Amino acid sequence: MTSLVTQKQLLIIAGLLVAIKFVLLPLLAWQAEQISRLQAKSVQLHKVSEVLANQSTYTASMASLKAQMFEGAERFYVDNARTKLTIQTDIEEIFQRHQLAVEGFDWTVDSAEPLRVLRATVRFSGATESMIRSFWDLTQLPTWARQVESSQQLKDYGEKNLGGSKGLVTLEFYALGDDYFDPDRRAELPALGITIPAGGD
Repeated sequence: MTSLVTQKQLLIIAGLLVAIKFVLLPLLAWQAEQISRLQAKSVQLHKVSEVLANQSTYTASMASLKAQMFEGAERFYVDNARTKLTIQTDIEEIFQRHQLAVEGFDWTVDSAEPLRVLRATVRFSGATESMIRSFWDLTQLPTWARQVESSQQLKDYGEKNLGGSKGLVTLEFYALGDDYFDPDRRAELPALGITIPAGGD
């Protein structure tokens, strides 16, 4: 009987590992690739802005780069005085929805322009199933939230339940300035022969 229970426990853990490997990890890798691509465009745009800020003859070039940024701009948080509060509220709401207790929320990184990068470490505790559901919902946020690292301790798991979990996760977020979300700026692009890609609205 003990052998059978142990075998079922191992199957449960193996199932969790398979789900993480073939579902969560590929999705996180794809997100990281998209973030890197948009970050590179942001840096390029910032350099062009510095060099051509007062040269109206290059307006079309600037607009073209901004149109590319609009394609993914809405996957970023708006960079303003409320950015940290907005991010923290989003994360805490996910954890609370799945009854995962947030025991601490600490900001560890807050970079400068052109693309603001923020990191926060969240300490949590609760049912292992709640942790899995919360981590999954993090990947479904309308804004990018990259998991940098995580550490969990599992306990009291058995044949019919996944037990409890206590640990931490470090998440990375990205924010763009208000001008990327300005409807007036977007309206200027078609007049310059620039088409805003589908999905940027």
